[in-house]
Amino acid sequence: MIDSLHGEVLHVGLNHVVIECSGVGYRATATPSLLGRLRQGEMARILVTMNIRDDGIDLYAFESDDSRTMFTLLRTVSGVGPTSALAICSIYNPSDFARIIATGDDAALKMVKGIGKRTAERIIVDLKSKVAKFAVSGTADDGTHAASGQATAASQDGSIGTVVQALVELGFPEKDAESSARSAAKSGGSVSTILKRALQALSSERA
Repeated sequence: MIDSLHGEVLHVGLNHVVIECSGVGYRATATPSLLGRLRQGEMARILVTMNIRDDGIDLYAFESDDSRTMFTLLRTVSGVGPTSALAICSIYNPSDFARIIATGDDAALKMVKGIGKRTAERIIVDLKSKVAKFAVSGTADDGTHAASGQATAASQDGSIGTVVQALVELGFPEKDAESSARSAAKSGGSVSTILKRALQALSSERA
């Protein structure tokens, strides 16, 4: 079982990172907020989890143990695949997720592509007793423990591009995603913050 990767960042894509470890390049799908902190050519350590399929193995990267645990818990819920689980992790940090579960806010979960009312309700019921520690820890997913090196906040243009890609993968038209991302970025903030603003605006328009 691969638990973490430490090495040079060879490439940072729109939804993945490639890190070289002992001469082998490992590709891991990651959240926009993590990707925004990684820089090509720098050294980094990321936490990963594996998803084994019949035709291969996928790696998913996270900023903290709590965020990885959140992904793992979501995968235990019937009807929640790795793509939907990662999408939820991209939008909500563990403490936000704990509040969503505690308050039964299925509307927040239904913002994510592929999560309908029944699945959202199932997530709340199945995980209600398992996410309390996230609320206690108050994890903000700032990446302090997961991404090493001298990574700094992404430039605004880079942040916008990352947010646009994340929104497109969540099912929003690219034109709408770019417009919303640029508007959300005007107030500044991290990739995760911009993504949340953009998603809230787009979801309000859909309502």
